[in-house]
Amino acid sequence: MLCAVLGMFAVHRFVAAEGERELHQWQVRLGIVAASRAQSVLEWRDLQFKTLSGLADNLSLQLYLTELTLSGGQPGGITDQSAQAEYLGNLLLVTADQSGFASPVTGPEVQANVQRIGVAGLALLDQKGEILVTTPGTPPLDSQLQDFVRATKLGTRGVLDIYMGASGEATIAFLQPVFAVQGGNRPADQVGAVLGIRTVGDDLFGRLIQPGETQKTAQIYFVRETGATVEYLSPLPDGSKPLQRSLALDTPHLAAAALMRRTGGFGTYANYQGRQVVATSRGIQGMPWTLIRSVDRAEALAASDRRQMILLIGLWLVIAVVTAVVYGVWRHGSSVRLSAAAEGLRQSNAQLQTVSDFLRVVTDSQPTAIAAVDRNGEVIFANSKAGEETGIATSELIGKTLISAMGADRARALQRANQQVVENPSH
Repeated sequence: MLCAVLGMFAVHRFVAAEGERELHQWQVRLGIVAASRAQSVLEWRDLQFKTLSGLADNLSLQLYLTELTLSGGQPGGITDQSAQAEYLGNLLLVTADQSGFASPVTGPEVQANVQRIGVAGLALLDQKGEILVTTPGTPPLDSQLQDFVRATKLGTRGVLDIYMGASGEATIAFLQPVFAVQGGNRPADQVGAVLGIRTVGDDLFGRLIQPGETQKTAQIYFVRETGATVEYLSPLPDGSKPLQRSLALDTPHLAAAALMRRTGGFGTYANYQGRQVVATSRGIQGMPWTLIRSVDRAEALAASDRRQMILLIGLWLVIAVVTAVVYGVWRHGSSVRLSAAAEGLRQSNAQLQTVSDFLRVVTDSQPTAIAAVDRNGEVIFANSKAGEETGIATSELIGKTLISAMGADRARALQRANQQVVENPSH
């Protein structure tokens, strides 16, 4: 039984190890996809900065801002009739149309005093962070954008993370410094900046789709930590739009909360819908985003769980059968030994009975009363003559003491002699 218990424990450990190997394989699979999608997102971010860098490196734009800085002048913006302002306006407009930093202005187009909402565009800023030239539809610099421009250190580029724009769409902003002509990339050489504002749509979220996806419940999405909550930045399969869903960081076993704190981690968690999933994460360099790649546990490990259960039950049945066979053999062996012992005892009893019968025949033929007593003085054998002399049937004498069979007077001497023999057999 001890071997059976140890065997079942060993089988359980073996099956658990098989499950761990299957989880490891899923960690590799999910990690490969998560890494490729994270790289694609990083390329999208770099593409946005590449667009702004192309503008910032434009010699005419650098010259315009350098002269503006040196002269302290204030051009009139896109409506300025100067050739430089017109050229820069056209440059920004063409770049915005080609790179996605342009979007139709929302709101009714009527001949009335109705404000139309700009959602995306490019803007050229001076050293003070004020707009010099913009593309049509560029949102005004509200307090959030102004704080972003002021908070970005001179000589560095910055990103205003995804936020809900005035039109109710997910929006992001990028800032690229512009350095003076023949200047270096030092903060003191910065003469302005290029601000790019755009909505976030399929051009980014489409990169979360894994080509050739075969898992029905597979999901890839962005999250970030906002205060004490996990904020979901990308659209979700349940229909949630960007920035529409958030959950508390201390939600038990929440995949996003756990994997944000250990980027690159892997495990079994609960997703935002409460379903059990296997998931891993990857960080996006330079962005406060965590990319989560998950598959429902039921789909990912269904075949593995079934195989492990079959293996577990099968091996346990083998142990049970072997245990039953061993127990049966033991019982059979014990039964055989008991039968043999019983037969030996029966034969011994038969032999003893034969000897006893022979002894009785011999003693009954003697004219002398013969009896055998034990150490307690009880009769254990008597011949027929002993029965005649005591007046008690021979069969009834067995078990009686000498005193009860012969009387105290006659038995006292015999009992004393019997006691002496028991105490000193040599006599």
